[in-house]
Amino acid sequence: DELANCAELSPWPAETVAELKGMTDLAPRGLFEPDVLCDSDIVNSAAWRQAEIPAVNVHGRASDVAKVYALLLNGGELGGVRLLKEATANLLRQPSPPGFDKVFGFECSWALGFQHQPWATREGDIVCPSSRFGLGGIGGSSAFAADFR
Repeated sequence: DELANCAELSPWPAETVAELKGMTDLAPRGLFEPDVLCDSDIVNSAAWRQAEIPAVNVHGRASDVAKVYALLLNGGELGGVRLLKEATANLLRQPSPPGFDKVFGFECSWALGFQHQPWATREGDIVCPSSRFGLGGIGGSSAFAADFR
């Protein structure tokens, strides 16, 4: 049973929830309706983990998420085994034109389930290309990948 390998997610601190809800006028509706993401009993349940919920339910260890990202960076191939058509892997990584995200309140691009934006220093120097993609997760987890080739 692979569900036993999933880490238990902790309840979100009230300060974090308040900060997220205060990001924009749309954040409370866009991130918290229905308000289940902060309920650790729900997000740790087998039913939640086995459901197919876009953008919120990749469950696994960091090494497993890294394999998914490596698969996408390698055009759908991992360890010499083709798991996705190259066109599918490229589509999953293809960002939309940049725009202002009205829920999160910042400029970014999105692909099918992944956020795209360059990584910059506080001084504005780009240290990671716009090929960086990934997503923040429930409970403060976050994973991104970048293609430096």
